[in-house]
Amino acid sequence: MRAQCHLCDGALTEFADFHALPRVTSDCRPWPAGGRLACCSTCGAVQKVVDAAWRDEAAEVYAGYALYWQSPSRAEQSVLSGAGEFARRSTRVFEVVRRRGGDASALRYLDFGCGTGETLRIVRPMFPSWSVYGYEPNPRPEAPDGIFTRWDDVPPALDVVSLVHVLEHIPDPVATLRMIAERLSPAGQIVIQVPWYEVNPFDLVIADHCTHFTPTLLARCVRDAGLHVAFVSTTVVQKEITLIASRAPTATDDACSPAEVNVVESLAWLAEVAARARALPDGFGVFGTAIAGVWVAGQRAQVAFFIDEDPSRQGTHGERPVYSIADAPAGVGVFVPLVPGIAAVVAQRLRDGGLAPVLPPQYPRLS
Repeated sequence: MRAQCHLCDGALTEFADFHALPRVTSDCRPWPAGGRLACCSTCGAVQKVVDAAWRDEAAEVYAGYALYWQSPSRAEQSVLSGAGEFARRSTRVFEVVRRRGGDASALRYLDFGCGTGETLRIVRPMFPSWSVYGYEPNPRPEAPDGIFTRWDDVPPALDVVSLVHVLEHIPDPVATLRMIAERLSPAGQIVIQVPWYEVNPFDLVIADHCTHFTPTLLARCVRDAGLHVAFVSTTVVQKEITLIASRAPTATDDACSPAEVNVVESLAWLAEVAARARALPDGFGVFGTAIAGVWVAGQRAQVAFFIDEDPSRQGTHGERPVYSIADAPAGVGVFVPLVPGIAAVVAQRLRDGGLAPVLPPQYPRLS
């Protein structure tokens, strides 16, 4: 039986070369090659084939899940602003909520899929008058006390619900958004952030991500759930889509325009990145300890160290040291596994710090 789209039940066309690429988990662990990547012939959504094998593999990933394990304090990753300042990813997202009037008092807020509670810890001091809740159906020992583990126990009339890097894991995102919408107040909003695979091909090799979003696809899922697009941006955090959905109609509901997709090109580029990493001489380092850096390091056991500009990630990663640019040994080579436009900016900072960056292959659409 031919595989079907998990968004619209359309027929899927698979990318035959995908199964040969090594993968990585969303908590930044190397993962073996395999899996199935496809595109829906009806709605155009790029996705993993969500069959029994994918579900079993996702369950295996989550059984050993260790969110933000690269940080000694298990802190959410920091992202660099245009002004060159670091801030937690959730901080950047909720700065948008604040600018849009979210600092009103006595709002009821829920973080859906709250994991270790990092977003909750960030939101509480930003909005001290809010009533803050968390929902996590698969809580781990490090999850905060008092969170809901059953959806039936979640209170109604929520004013703000966030899904920060959650929706890409869920095989039926539209049904999930409908379920959340039933718990919203009349003016309630859902704050969503997901990876944007078109400018970050590394999202395609994350084994437990089953939907690979574009702004257009995410907006369509929101509308199919009976909601409206109040805000959408690809600049709040680089390489990620931030969308605010509202129960009430808004003037920006038609703000998303289609974007070109070329998955074959992305997979070919990833294969070139892996080949370039395997060809590096011994003693090289890798920039970054998140998805891309860990994926590249998984191609090559001889990676000697990592460079990471996020101070909370510096120290060690596994058994390898993690340096800041200033603390790295002078003149060492550093592979920069980022899409070319971003890699060029990072490479200049490495050169300014006396290091020798090696750039990834060219990728004209993302340069």
